[in-house]
Amino acid sequence: MKLLLINPNTSRHITERLCAEARIAAGAGVVIEGVNPASGPAVIRSKADNDAAIAAVHAMAREHLSDHDGVILGVSMDTALASLRKMVRVPVVGMAQAGLTAACMLSDQVAGLTLGAQMVPLYEALTEDYGFAVRVVRWRALEIAAAFVQADPDAGTADQLVAACDDLIARDGAGAILLCGAVLSGYGRMIAPRLGVPVIDAIVAATLQAMALVRMQRLNGGG
Repeated sequence: MKLLLINPNTSRHITERLCAEARIAAGAGVVIEGVNPASGPAVIRSKADNDAAIAAVHAMAREHLSDHDGVILGVSMDTALASLRKMVRVPVVGMAQAGLTAACMLSDQVAGLTLGAQMVPLYEALTEDYGFAVRVVRWRALEIAAAFVQADPDAGTADQLVAACDDLIARDGAGAILLCGAVLSGYGRMIAPRLGVPVIDAIVAATLQAMALVRMQRLNGGG
């Protein structure tokens, strides 16, 4: 199986982090290829950034999607998810939708944790659009500027995430926590042993769901 991971921002280190975590989740026998655009936002941190990145998603799919069995959108806003699904014949999975789906299968009370307060209304809107609003008790954002430039998960950032998760569990009754943000890839495995509820890394959920959809398509005679 070969999956194309499309990250519509220009930060190659983020794509490499996403691919590394996706490869761990996928295991042996699955090839993950990650691509970035040559220009555009370095990090998608607003609706304007997200809208500007849609064309890049389409362009990268046209350029790189040849012998791939499925697509993972390596962007937590699920940029161009609906339109890309109409463009291609293979399964396309978005991080936010996959993460919310997985989290809501584990708990009736899910909390989302991301970076940047300006992103919270956007994730709340996605949650509503996907039909999960009744199950999500809160979206919370931390302000950790260093996380956007770190090549690898950092212990200090992990400590801040754990503290925020503890608060979501104690104050909001969260029974599962979704880490939603490309720059948060890899932190799920770091912080999950320190918490008492399931922690879902959105890129892990997206990878596993993409693999499942590819296999389902094959069973149904497609692909």
